[in-house]
Amino acid sequence: VSTQSTGKSREHACMLALRVTQRTVPICVPRLRSQIEQLRQLVHPELGGWDVGVWLTNDASLRRLNSQFRGIRKATDVLSFPNFPELGPGELPSMELRDECGEDLGDIVISVPYLARQCEKHGLDLEPRLLRVITHGMFHLIGHTHYDDHDYQAMLEQEMRVLVSFYHANGIEFHDGEFSSPDL
Repeated sequence: VSTQSTGKSREHACMLALRVTQRTVPICVPRLRSQIEQLRQLVHPELGGWDVGVWLTNDASLRRLNSQFRGIRKATDVLSFPNFPELGPGELPSMELRDECGEDLGDIVISVPYLARQCEKHGLDLEPRLLRVITHGMFHLIGHTHYDDHDYQAMLEQEMRVLVSFYHANGIEFHDGEFSSPDL
């Protein structure tokens, strides 16, 4: 339940919209949904109160979106579409903005076959890489960017904080999901 500035309350179950349209790489959707919910809380304690979309698709979809929104005519692993691009790093929209514009923070779109090829090439398991790019996308939804080295390093440190906490909380060995581990 969130309270609008008018004092009225409204019911809205903030949700994770997980859409899977790729069919070439097997994904355990219930497990992934649970993992994403955990990551949301670790990225920002209030992120669970916002709608977030995650679309697992294929190269053709990412190529089309990458071309349309970035002018790059090739597939990529992940694109993020924040609905509040004016946010500073780690910020959530104000309640006034939420009431005016809604509770949808944005979407993360991932080409699972692209990730699978990256992982095969570098000898990585898909799951840690998938969790890494989802975490990366969530940070974009709350205002983080990596236009310069300083911003990239700050975002990377936040991603590693979340992933270390996630793996520790689940009692499993930490995997950063990168092709080579950064020195932190």
